[in-house]
Amino acid sequence: MNIRIKRILGLICAIAILFPAIIMARSVAITWDWFLNDPEVTYFRYQLDGENEEGWTVVNADVFAYTSDPVDGTVPHALYLQQSYDGVLWSASAVSGVDILFPPVEEVIPEKPVVESVPPTSSGVLASEGSAETVEAAPVSPDVVPVSEEPVAENPVAVEPVAVEAPAVEDSAPATEPTPVVDTPEEVKPVASVTTVAAVPAKVVAKPVNALAKSLDIKVGASYAIFDEVGAYDRLVPGADLTWRLDNGLKLGNRFGVGLQVGIFYDAYLKSASATPVVEANRFKFETNWFKTGAGTTLHHVYGISLAPRFSFAFSEKTSLSLVGGGRIIFSTDALSGSELIPGRIPLISQKPFVGLNYGLIGSLELRHNFSKGFGIGLGLDYDYLFGANARHSFGASLFMGIGL
Repeated sequence: MNIRIKRILGLICAIAILFPAIIMARSVAITWDWFLNDPEVTYFRYQLDGENEEGWTVVNADVFAYTSDPVDGTVPHALYLQQSYDGVLWSASAVSGVDILFPPVEEVIPEKPVVESVPPTSSGVLASEGSAETVEAAPVSPDVVPVSEEPVAENPVAVEPVAVEAPAVEDSAPATEPTPVVDTPEEVKPVASVTTVAAVPAKVVAKPVNALAKSLDIKVGASYAIFDEVGAYDRLVPGADLTWRLDNGLKLGNRFGVGLQVGIFYDAYLKSASATPVVEANRFKFETNWFKTGAGTTLHHVYGISLAPRFSFAFSEKTSLSLVGGGRIIFSTDALSGSELIPGRIPLISQKPFVGLNYGLIGSLELRHNFSKGFGIGLGLDYDYLFGANARHSFGASLFMGIGL
């Protein structure tokens, strides 16, 4: 077999063996780890090599790692990580990059053939194996005489059994045989397929959710007395409130706020001294005369105004929890007790020569959800303490509807 063909086949075999190993060594799976530095964060989302709006993968806050599919290790990669409190608003991206893990394999370019000289033939005609190239070489001796353009070869000597004629040259030149030189590529050692890179998320700048809010609240509910020294009224007292409220007038951070409320109210007291006396045995037992026939004939109407500060915590832009604590002043055209009578008359309301006057403390815990800026509903747990001769402690519940202003 021809020597050149053998060498070419050897080069092809070497490339065929090394090429798959080189290609496989370029693929690599990369693992990123991160940690939670804010316990209020509920979601993470990440994306490899970009920040496309539809390319994010969202996970819960208990996920702290991501392993990519096999990627090209000859180019750098970066993971973009964001975190969120509610899954709607996201922080800026924290970026963790991985440099090139495998340097690109350069293409092996064979060097130019190295020409070895052989003694010239007597006629100056080149004899080579499968080559018709004309090679210009230095003369062998100073006595070489140029030949004519059509030389006649006398007894040419062939290097191989079959001589291939080549065109004549003006100067005698040594016979040459090109010898290709093959550089065997160095074996590429595979690198571990998984690389762990720690990514530190950027600090989340939370958007404030305690916006200033004003509304007119309509509340209905009832309270139930658990302690009443006199026991002059039924333990169940229904009522209604109309309140103007202001939340987050003074903001404390992104979620807390201080506000104020002012309202008017109406309570209905049922005169029933012996109906449900509050004693130790039935303090938490529900008893009432409101559903008895003729109960309304002994009804006392109580009105008043209230003033209280509000301390609010916003879970989100629509949901909040408020603690209310303040006082109220009670007026009545019916006597609450003998010690609370004030001489006087209220025109168009009553011709009685007295007005019942009292005061008390109020407190409530309200959970509110706003469906829009103009409408919301909520649930309240209420406490009321009435000073004076009654010294009455009551707890209750209420529903309210807020109309935004």
